[in-house]
Amino acid sequence: MKDKLKLLDTSIPLQKRYDDFLLWQSSINHVVIEFMAQELRLTVSEVAVFNELGELEEDEFDIIDKTGFDIGLLFIVVRAPEKVRRIMYGRSEEILKSSQPLTFLKEIVDQHSDYTSIEELVKQISGDCLKSIASYLRQRNIESGTITKKIRSLLVQVGNKINSEDIVSDKQIAWIIRAIQHDYAQSIGVFTNETIKTDFHDDYLIITKVHEHIEKYETD
Repeated sequence: MKDKLKLLDTSIPLQKRYDDFLLWQSSINHVVIEFMAQELRLTVSEVAVFNELGELEEDEFDIIDKTGFDIGLLFIVVRAPEKVRRIMYGRSEEILKSSQPLTFLKEIVDQHSDYTSIEELVKQISGDCLKSIASYLRQRNIESGTITKKIRSLLVQVGNKINSEDIVSDKQIAWIIRAIQHDYAQSIGVFTNETIKTDFHDDYLIITKVHEHIEKYETD
């Protein structure tokens, strides 16, 4: 039976469909996407969407339900940075009325490619620099907006991953971007403190480039 979990049934909330997918995924002995697609009688790209939904923020599931985006559009949406995804949600009515919705989505991604550049820049920050920022936050017990105790642990985790050449998830990068955005907007100076400027000067230059991109993106 095609789509035996009813993952493509948009009358079912996306969160419920995703939960069903995770439950089913935990019951099988492999995670090869081609095999999963074969068992579910779906295309590889359709299963790929559900495989990546874990990168979304919790509120995005309900928002997607309201947009009416089908699985074909979600293939593009889930791969976009969070800020760009939210632009897509806000323009969902235009997208769905377009004669070529997929092309419309790709144009939105291209228009906001600077944000993708922010992600790439953040990925270049060294692991030791991120760990030093976490230590700075701990020593001064700084908490403000997205700069929480949770971000301290995240910076250490990501720093260790970078040093061991492990994979850092897009969601972790997004959390760091949000922290840098808040730090810059509120002029706190956590990510550009004197230790970073002196001991991690190359990283300091990368972070100042991130600031330039954030400023341009926010004022577009």
